[in-house]
Amino acid sequence: MEATLSDTIEMAKVFFGETLDLWDACANKYRSLSFKISDKHYKTLIRHIDKLYSNLEELYDDFYNEKNEFIERFSFPDIFEEAQEYEDLIERKQFVNKVIVDCKEFCLKEEFFKVKKNDELEFIQKCQQLIELTDLQIQNGILPTTSESNQVILKSEVEPVNSDHISIPETDITLNRQFLALYYLLNEVDKEAFARNKSETARFFQLLTGKSYDNIYKLTKNPTKDPTERTSKKYQSDIKFVKELFLKLGLNKIAQQIENDNLVE
Repeated sequence: MEATLSDTIEMAKVFFGETLDLWDACANKYRSLSFKISDKHYKTLIRHIDKLYSNLEELYDDFYNEKNEFIERFSFPDIFEEAQEYEDLIERKQFVNKVIVDCKEFCLKEEFFKVKKNDELEFIQKCQQLIELTDLQIQNGILPTTSESNQVILKSEVEPVNSDHISIPETDITLNRQFLALYYLLNEVDKEAFARNKSETARFFQLLTGKSYDNIYKLTKNPTKDPTERTSKKYQSDIKFVKELFLKLGLNKIAQQIENDNLVE
């Protein structure tokens, strides 16, 4: 079936054009030509063109549903999550700008003809909005950069605050940390849950976190990462954060399990 669909898509490109952005223009061109071809049958020809075009779009979306390399590489929710890891806002801007450059370079390559122009524009627009938001945060001192942090007087130094009533900062609530916390909770209840059905597990985590199912499902494939990935600075930060939460809850058994998994230095 995949070979047949692939051949169909390749023939469609011959008829409508190599890129998705050309398809609509080509369809309009063929509609116009129908009048010149036949005064009597042009309506029938146009119906055939419209039906072919409609079916082609649906077929194309289905065929590349699991093969959209652009969406896999440039998922804005993922980029947003990763950007929040940069506490220094200048570094955060540099990270997002680099992503924009990578995206444009990716889309310029001929082999990635299947990228929809709207996907590219929408992704870059969202990244630019994130940069604007970061600029606004810098201007208002909402999240000071590292260079500024030493000049800021913490509220706790001026006015004692009851730590029991301090919420977790939004920047500390990332999908990776939510996933790890839920993973260890579920693992404590049933160690076979992940092995039985990763899809249902991802849906359950989606209900609890409100985050993207696709992003969660990717994490279920390798929940505690491979040993080579556990030493990364980001992962160490995430797992230590989660372990500390379990310790504060008095769930020492789960905290010990995290250590037993060799996830903490």
